[in-house]
Amino acid sequence: MDSTLSSALISAVISALVSAIVAWMSRRTDCRRDLESELSEILKIGIKYPYFEQQAFTDLWNPELAKTDERYAAYDLYATLVFNHLEKRCRFCKFNLKKVHNDLDMKSWVRLHAKYWGNPVDPYENILGYDVKFVKLVNICLGIKES
Repeated sequence: MDSTLSSALISAVISALVSAIVAWMSRRTDCRRDLESELSEILKIGIKYPYFEQQAFTDLWNPELAKTDERYAAYDLYATLVFNHLEKRCRFCKFNLKKVHNDLDMKSWVRLHAKYWGNPVDPYENILGYDVKFVKLVNICLGIKES
């Protein structure tokens, strides 16, 4: 192989490698920005309806209330947003709870909404609707031992 062809090939491989790394970093940055934006929107809802983040309200959760009480129907959607966001955040952190906790206090949020998690409007939504790794992390946050 002549040196010109070798140089061109090496240059193309390096260029492709650099492009792939830059694209990966850019995608990761975009994903983090999307997570932060979503978190901000959830927090805005919590500010608008502060009782969604009050233990006295969340402890009264019963899925039957969502059928008759508009506040609990809205809370059902809010809590779903919270757990969906937490799952995305866990996936972003490769389901490493320590990394998740470096970003936000997942354990406190899960414990606040534990009654909702344990008793969703749609039976088994909390198990079948989420990644198995995420369900395990939620159980860790709730102090539930795997059987």
